Amino acid sequence: MVGLYSTSPDLYSDYELRRMAQEVSTVIQSLPNTSEVNIVGGRSRSIQVLLDLQALAARQTSVMNVVDALAQSNQLTRHDELSLGQNTLVIESGDVIRDLHSLNNIVVNVINGKMVLLKDIAEIRDGPSEPKSYQWLEFANETNTSLSQ
Repeated sequence: MVGLYSTSPDLYSDYELRRMAQEVSTVIQSLPNTSEVNIVGGRSRSIQVLLDLQALAARQTSVMNVVDALAQSNQLTRHDELSLGQNTLVIESGDVIRDLHSLNNIVVNVINGKMVLLKDIAEIRDGPSEPKSYQWLEFANETNTSLSQ
């Protein structure tokens, strides 16, 4: 068990510590004879799409147009696997939203030949999710030190 903590929560919050833990877990999982790596605690990443109702109306676009565009832009279909000696080739089609730039530039609708992009009708926030639980970390020779999640 490894515990990450910060004595300066304004510098490294539970959100940043969880992101560091995810990077560390990737390295640990690559080690030989490693069974399972679980990350417990810290707030996970959350991407929120906050629609602007006035911008939607001005661009003759509905919430369902947004939902459909997000669903169609975030599909990856696995078709088959081919084994080539010790290597496996996975055949997939489609795409997934890989970064905020791609998300901002999803075409939601086309009105009079002009594309309506998600960034034109929504504010997109990328950051920590709401806390769901809390963890405490105690040190043997010190009083109780708490970390929030």
